[in-house]
Amino acid sequence: MRKKDIFIEVQLYRIIQEFTTNVLKHSEASRVWIYIKDYPKYNNLGVIISDNGQSFDYEAVKKGMGIKNIESRIKSMNAEHKWKNVLGKGSRIIIKIPYNHESSNQNSIN
Repeated sequence: MRKKDIFIEVQLYRIIQEFTTNVLKHSEASRVWIYIKDYPKYNNLGVIISDNGQSFDYEAVKKGMGIKNIESRIKSMNAEHKWKNVLGKGSRIIIKIPYNHESSNQNSIN
């Protein structure tokens, strides 16, 4: 994996920190997984953070500070994201961060 700039490193650290804080506070999960992978062919970095907790209804909690902080940091990197939550089975966020910080066409993955 090639070295990322400090801005991306700090934003990813804070996103992971916020996600795991939310897991500890709310999810009753016993595990958290963090995958970070370079995709040079697609000119981006892929990040998946997931847990095996009770999950949450995105529409019901999207105004919470934890979710707002995560999504604000994703937007600041011009990255794309998608939440994949299954109530009772866990939460997952998938993030695609472009190698350069130029604006992407959209802020979320379909």
